[in-house]
Amino acid sequence: MNRPAPAGYSRPQIALHWLTLLLLVGIWLTRGGAGRALDAAREGAAVGLPVHAWIGLAILIVTLARIALRVTRGAPAPVATDSAAQQRATVWGHRLLYALLVLVPLGGAFMWFSGSPAPHGLLGYGLFVVVLGHAALAIWHERVKRDGAMQRMIRPTD
Repeated sequence: MNRPAPAGYSRPQIALHWLTLLLLVGIWLTRGGAGRALDAAREGAAVGLPVHAWIGLAILIVTLARIALRVTRGAPAPVATDSAAQQRATVWGHRLLYALLVLVPLGGAFMWFSGSPAPHGLLGYGLFVVVLGHAALAIWHERVKRDGAMQRMIRPTD
């Protein structure tokens, strides 16, 4: 039996969403240190995991928790005033965000522990672009359409 989509997000979903944003800011700010640590490790220096890697691990854990909540609780349907094409784009945009939030940390771990090049950096820049697009569309819904879409990620419905 399919349950109806909730009207909004729950407190845990909202908290994890904004925590993800903070972690993404942290990961972006620490990317240079990770590159220097990786170069040092490749030259044989004994280095521990850089802060960037720990934040990446946190992003992976938080994302897996978000996916679990999304599967068990559900998520609100796309905004009804959007066209069918916009609603499909919303669904696929969220899927892409979640995929990148999992693949980028996994790619970083693969690169760090295997020493092999991985598309981690390219995927990371892709994630950055998708996140900026996500934020721009949220602001567009809030300021231009004024349809309450962004309020669903601010005011919990549980």
